[in-house]
Amino acid sequence: MRSATIIALICLAAAAGCRRQPTHARIDAAIAPLIPSSANVLAGLRIDRLQQTPFFEAYVAGRRIKALERFRQTTGLDPANDIWEVVLASSPSGSLLFFRGKFGGQFGLEPRFDVPGMQRSNYKGYYILVKDSAAVLFLNSGVAIAGKVAGLQSVIDNRDKAGESPPQDLIAKVETLPPDHAWLVARNPGTLVPALAGSFSRNVTGVAAHANLATGVDASLTAQYSNAGQARQARDTIRGAIALFRARALQTDTGLLRTLDGLQAECSQSTLTLSLSAPLSSFDLLVR
Repeated sequence: MRSATIIALICLAAAAGCRRQPTHARIDAAIAPLIPSSANVLAGLRIDRLQQTPFFEAYVAGRRIKALERFRQTTGLDPANDIWEVVLASSPSGSLLFFRGKFGGQFGLEPRFDVPGMQRSNYKGYYILVKDSAAVLFLNSGVAIAGKVAGLQSVIDNRDKAGESPPQDLIAKVETLPPDHAWLVARNPGTLVPALAGSFSRNVTGVAAHANLATGVDASLTAQYSNAGQARQARDTIRGAIALFRARALQTDTGLLRTLDGLQAECSQSTLTLSLSAPLSSFDLLVR
């Protein structure tokens, strides 16, 4: 009997030490139901998985991500300590940023705020914090939402609206991606980045991307087109753009040149694939 007890304890200890690793990306269960049905672009960043990486030190703790910095300035909270996950939902009517984390001293309770210039407004029993043009709504599920006041009010309205549901096709698409630090899925990439609304995004039926930021930028993007000819045309356009930027960077920007060296465009049937393997400094270039 004693031997059986010892064996059971050993098994429990082993199970506790071998925490199951995620097999695919996912949106936090507290965020997913709040995403508006009109969203056609979703993008996510897993801050909790970036701990102890150069990216975390340079961009999260270093306050170089504008969305996180606006959240800190509006609320006084520190994204490096208080946020686990960020999800962007973009739709024709605007964009919302969803933050999942532990806000304040006790989970599920709205933290105390003491930020100069911040105003509190009440909408249907929910407090919305407003500072300058930024607004943040806190929910007791450990979720904060940033955006325009009208957009935050619509999230509250949608909770009681019959027939309103999140974009399940995009949420399911996220779960087909590997568990990297960043991801993106879209029906129309031109909605998120207007500069992409040319030949790259024309005739695109879906986009998915993911990136590992542990030591550099190791990213992949796939775009589905209506037919193989459209995919080849987009590939050739992108290759031409890469060649043009290379010619310019040869004389002026060695950082951009290193990034372009790691960028490849290929297509197979109606699928275009862009892959990038580059140093962490390329992140600034990509954002710019």
